[in-house]
Amino acid sequence: MRNNEKLHIIKHVRYRESDRTGEESFMKYDLEHYGQYLAECEKSKNTIEKYLRDVRTFLIFSGERELSKEIILEYKKLLIEEYRTSSVNSMLIAVNGYLSWIGRDDLRVRVCRMQRLIFREEERELTREECQRLLMTANRENRGRLFCILQTIAGTGMRIGELKYLTAETLEERKIRIDFKGKVRIILIPRSLLIILKDYCRKHKIKEGSIFRSRNGR
Repeated sequence: MRNNEKLHIIKHVRYRESDRTGEESFMKYDLEHYGQYLAECEKSKNTIEKYLRDVRTFLIFSGERELSKEIILEYKKLLIEEYRTSSVNSMLIAVNGYLSWIGRDDLRVRVCRMQRLIFREEERELTREECQRLLMTANRENRGRLFCILQTIAGTGMRIGELKYLTAETLEERKIRIDFKGKVRIILIPRSLLIILKDYCRKHKIKEGSIFRSRNGR
C-alpha cells in the first residue's frame, strides 16, 4: 500500500455497520471489549468514542500484517505528516492505550515532543522606562522596525526565520506557537516586549497577520 493510499485511509476511513465477517467481526468484538474496559476506567463517553475511532483507524491501517514496532512507527510518521502535533499525540495515546490493553507494551511509541519556554528572567528584561527611551531613540533614527526585531530576538530567543510566527493575534494571546518538524515551542511574550510590539503595531496600523512585514507587505 502506497503512502498516499494510507493517508487516504487515515483521513477518510468509513465503517459499515452491517455484513461484518471474519477479521472485521473480530475487530468489532475486540473493540467492544476495549470500550467496556475504558468505561470501567471511568472515561467519558466522548473520550471512549474518540479512542475507539482512533484505534479502529490504526487497525485498518495495519491491515493483515502482524503488529510490530515498525508498523507503529510508520503510522506515527504518517500522522506527523498530516496532522498538528497535539492531534498526533492524542491519536498515539489512544493507540498506546490499546496496545497496553492487549499486553503489548513493547510496541508503545513516544508521543511527539512539545517544548514550552517560560518567560526570560526578569533581570534580563528592560524596564518599561528603559524600553520607552530606547524606542524613542530608535524612532528618531527611523529604525523602529529593526529595533523591534532585535528586541524580540533578545527577549524571546527566537530565530530570524521564526519571526513569521509573531502576529498581531499572538500579542493578544501573549504567547507564540512555533511548530517545526514535529516539535512545538510555546514562547511566552515578556511584558516589556509586549508593550513595545503593541506600540509598533499601533503606529503602523497592524491589526492582523505578521508584525514584521517586508516592504511588499508579506
